Amino acid sequence: MPPVSSITASPALLGADEARSVRGGLLHSIARVGLVGTLLATPLAFGAVQPWAWGSLALLAVLLLLLWAAGQAQQGRVRIICSPLFLPAALFFGFGLIQFFGRLTLDAYATREALLKLATDLILFFVALQLFATASKTVWRKFGFAATLFAFAVAILAILQYFSSHGLIYWVVKTASGCTFGPYVNHNHYAGLMEMLIPLAAGYVLSRPDDSRARGLLGFAVLVPIASVLLSGSRGGLISLSAQILLLGTILLW
Repeated sequence: MPPVSSITASPALLGADEARSVRGGLLHSIARVGLVGTLLATPLAFGAVQPWAWGSLALLAVLLLLLWAAGQAQQGRVRIICSPLFLPAALFFGFGLIQFFGRLTLDAYATREALLKLATDLILFFVALQLFATASKTVWRKFGFAATLFAFAVAILAILQYFSSHGLIYWVVKTASGCTFGPYVNHNHYAGLMEMLIPLAAGYVLSRPDDSRARGLLGFAVLVPIASVLLSGSRGGLISLSAQILLLGTILLW
């Protein structure tokens, strides 16, 4: 017969493990919300092209990585989900490192800045994969709704700004470029943002039940970003958007 101490210790140990798992899951949830919030806020900062913007983005990316690592530590395990895209990304980043440290670049300052930005992108990609690859359907629905609402809000802002700001970003920021649209100095960059958001929003709307009362409103929320791309005057954006619509239609029919 085992000693009494070992019998009473097992439930306590199980409770401690469950508590650590809950804390780890909470940290992962915080990191997930922080990641989505960071990605949605970045375009509003003029596309994060200014040093203060992309520098802040780099710091936030490191913080999100630490939150994910802390969640893994709380759960008492390290589970890394791999992607075949890791290899080409690592090779590309390594090529840049060879250029910089081997003094093979014509502009060391620009190469260093590009490496920092690329490292930020790779960290965000890694963290996004770890946090969302095993996410529940509820999490994905919330993400789809957030992407749809954000695309609609930015498109409304861009359309109102187009008709009333006389080329000023947010009605106050003057730029040397004559092709501003939305929060971007270049209308092609705005179209690129919408080309990433519109498929997410469309996928979310199509995943809603046919008898959902909100499906019509959400469908309208997808049409507004499409109209904003047309107003932006980006020819590349229009071609890409047309290709996306054809591809989505083919997938649905198939």
